[in-house]
Amino acid sequence: MSDPALLRMPQHLLALILAQLDSTQSLASAILSHSYIYATFQDDRNRILRAVRVDQMPARTRPYAYLTLAAGQMQPRDRAQVRRFLWSSSWCLDPHSDLGAGFLGRVMKVDSVDPRAVVEGLNSMHAMVEWFTRDFARDTLPLVGSELGLKRPGGMTLSADETFRIQRAMYRFQMYCDMLQSPMDGKGNWLGKRLRRNFFGRFSPWVNEQLACVHDYFERVLSRAFDEVAAHDVDWGHQRINWLANGERNPHKQAYLFRGIPFLHTLAHAPTYAARRALLGPIPPPPACHMLGTTLWKHGSTNGRRELLEWQHFWTRMDDPADPEPYEGEGEEGKGKEGPRWWVDTLWQDDDEGRDGYGTLPFRYWRAAHRDCWQKDVVAGVNARWLRRVGYVMWDEQPEGGKVGELTLRVRVLEGRKAVMLERFRERDAGVRRRVREGRRAREEIYLRGGRGYWKEGDMGEVVWGSGDDYRAG
Repeated sequence: MSDPALLRMPQHLLALILAQLDSTQSLASAILSHSYIYATFQDDRNRILRAVRVDQMPARTRPYAYLTLAAGQMQPRDRAQVRRFLWSSSWCLDPHSDLGAGFLGRVMKVDSVDPRAVVEGLNSMHAMVEWFTRDFARDTLPLVGSELGLKRPGGMTLSADETFRIQRAMYRFQMYCDMLQSPMDGKGNWLGKRLRRNFFGRFSPWVNEQLACVHDYFERVLSRAFDEVAAHDVDWGHQRINWLANGERNPHKQAYLFRGIPFLHTLAHAPTYAARRALLGPIPPPPACHMLGTTLWKHGSTNGRRELLEWQHFWTRMDDPADPEPYEGEGEEGKGKEGPRWWVDTLWQDDDEGRDGYGTLPFRYWRAAHRDCWQKDVVAGVNARWLRRVGYVMWDEQPEGGKVGELTLRVRVLEGRKAVMLERFRERDAGVRRRVREGRRAREEIYLRGGRGYWKEGDMGEVVWGSGDDYRAG
């Protein structure tokens, strides 16, 4: 019996077929099926592995993964390198550009870089991003129906566009952490204009608000461990670590967030208090000069108030379905296309091929929340913190009665709830602040008497005392 046609094929053609397989499991089955296929794989191992494993990533997400890998290879203090990266990244993130894919090809050709390490790095980061995407859905989707009134036929299942929005924001978060992590050096404004133009300005404010949603989510992931340690650890109590404030008001949390997704993934999987305490260390790291919680608020609104006023003009046209002054564009393309729909579809090119453009639900919810706001509150504003808690600019489903006025009313009611206000300003609550002060004083006393470890109000059973200490409770 003659060999199958596949085994009579030249090796270079067979290698092309192996590179098109959709998973490493399929590749393993193929190379173990025959010695000829195995030999073909060994002859071109790196290229085949790269193609199969990297191609498992969604094509829309891949450019962000490539750029995140590039950011991780930079020296954070090398300003010239960061400037070049910011300039080139705006081109690489163009959905119609192949520069992102070209970057990976250039890295693979560098002799000093192990191609397998590059592929492993891409896949390892994407595995963590996928885990956090599922956790973001578990953390957020239960609130979507009760708070935003969205009906989700798929329940906890994310659509392809929703998954893309979340993962794009997570890769941008990691890219920012790798690119700009540096201690406070008194020169924190050297990148302000470049961040506005190249990192934030490439995206609309509601897409930058998606990054703010992910930032707040990662802060919640961190806070599960940070708040526990800050409220109970004797060392941290002696150092008066603030755990009530969030966002730009808490530089300690911002400094930990700068350690990025790998650190947060490890922290989220730490099984015990001792493990979480060991990861956080004896003291928080020094504040970083370009904290994302602050730069999002300062620079995420792109051109600020002027651009906001320009948007108002187009929003007014979109709200009027009759559009009493039909607009006909110039040339053949604009003829016969009247009203605000033409403005949306033609004049304004939206982000990432229509997933976040004018008329989409992310835009409409963002607009409802920011009809009356100051320039710097357009992105990452404190008033929209609870809206970001429910991921309001991430979802596809249309709410019941989803007209702009009804959306605005729903947003205003949500923002004004007592629980939302208390969460927003919990560090100002007199009762909470009193309990925090009392806990700090108790731990300071224990620290000065030689005690260390875990303290709980009314229970010092887990406090570890130093040698020679004769302190007795009571």
